[in-house]
Amino acid sequence: MIFDGPYSRQVCLAEVGLEGQTRLEASQASVADTKVGSVEADYLRRAGARVTSGAPLLGGFEHAAFFEHGPSREVAEGAWRALCHIHRVLGIAPAEPSKEAP
Repeated sequence: MIFDGPYSRQVCLAEVGLEGQTRLEASQASVADTKVGSVEADYLRRAGARVTSGAPLLGGFEHAAFFEHGPSREVAEGAWRALCHIHRVLGIAPAEPSKEAP
């Protein structure tokens, strides 16, 4: 299949495909007005999702203990939150959570 568009690489992934990309483009996420939310919004927009801001930052980041420095933890948390949204939209089960920090 040849798909020429801004999301052509992810459409080629078996986990996404054209149907999944269509679902991503139809999805909407509301993110927090924080550094974490900014990273999350960037990843989601790049995936094709519509993003609004102003939501509270809910829940914790289960992998926070793996990050010594705040800025790297914020980037990782934003990426993780975006990935969780993408997984929900595509119907992909999330990875098993880690039980211990390094």
